[in-house]
Amino acid sequence: MNKLFSLFRNERGIQVDAYYVQGESPKLSTYYPFIRFINKPVMIYYFVNPLCKQCWSVEVAIKKLTMKYGTFFNLRPIISHSFTHPFQQNGKQLSQWHHYHLSVGIKAAGLQGNKAGRDFLRNIQETIFLYESSASVIDIIHQAAKHSGLDMHEFQKDLYSDVAIKAYQGDIQLIQEMDVNQFPTFVFSSQHIEDHSIKVSGSQSYETYEYVLKKMLKVKPKTFQQNIPPLEVYLSNFPRVRADEIAFIYITIKEAIKKLKKLQLKRKMKKVDINNKTVWEYQRK
Repeated sequence: MNKLFSLFRNERGIQVDAYYVQGESPKLSTYYPFIRFINKPVMIYYFVNPLCKQCWSVEVAIKKLTMKYGTFFNLRPIISHSFTHPFQQNGKQLSQWHHYHLSVGIKAAGLQGNKAGRDFLRNIQETIFLYESSASVIDIIHQAAKHSGLDMHEFQKDLYSDVAIKAYQGDIQLIQEMDVNQFPTFVFSSQHIEDHSIKVSGSQSYETYEYVLKKMLKVKPKTFQQNIPPLEVYLSNFPRVRADEIAFIYITIKEAIKKLKKLQLKRKMKKVDINNKTVWEYQRK
């Protein structure tokens, strides 16, 4: 894969890595059931360390970008972990084997579909960063698989299969080829303009990702507010939320809490206080 590096600054003064990548990007299915992905002009490679708190924090920006501009891009998570920054779980350092096992688990979940892999990754992150679980890594993996609605028999086979391991090794190779050394990192790659990509390293604001997407498209896309689903549809797909997340995507924090409380009265939402944080859980029938 040939690469030519350059830099540019946008009108906000934010420096963004930009480089050109030779090679055809794979076409992937939707991660979100309420967005149609057909002949998208942009592929976004999302380099994520599942044990990186910044990667967890940027998830809400990914959701908003997808719902506003989902008709323009596909998203492909590339899984890695850091050997140089050990992760502490409730004061205990996780071994490199645990890091590796989580990463391969995400690839194994992805064998049941791209949405399954994304849901599994999100459940892993929620368990660790939201619920601050002290469960073992093996238990966290199996809990995430159940919460993601995976076929447990197939997942158990895939978890130790050569297919999942090779998929993870392919992600590591892509990380090296694209010179990714920060997580999260996003590479916006044109599906129609040969050898053109823009790399955004580190956690950035939602506005930065939106700006780069528009830069890749060469034209200012319409804001597809009609693609943002009703709140209850959103909650059925992302059943554990915070009020500030709903406010970020939809409305003000005051209005978000009001709507969540109304759903609570209808017994559609459950308010849970966890580690000094308020989480709202959607109650599926």
